Amino acid sequence: MQCQNEKLIEYANFNSHKLRSPVSTILGLLDLIKQDPNEEDLNDCINLLDKSTKQLDQLVHDAQNLLQDAKFIEEPNVVKK
Repeated sequence: MQCQNEKLIEYANFNSHKLRSPVSTILGLLDLIKQDPNEEDLNDCINLLDKSTKQLDQLVHDAQNLLQDAKFIEEPNVVKK
């Protein structure tokens, strides 16, 4: 039980800090894009959106692994052909 509580605290910390960074970046970049930037700035925003989205995707996978390690969620079923 103590181990699960520690994992929950670790997950809460992970969720509130690490996930927040790329989400804030994505939201800020979207605000910039809405201001009708020039082509160079738009390309910079798209590249940064790509980077932040990939970072967010990795963090989501890390969070899922953290929860699986703590046995809060079951590993996904993989169907083999």
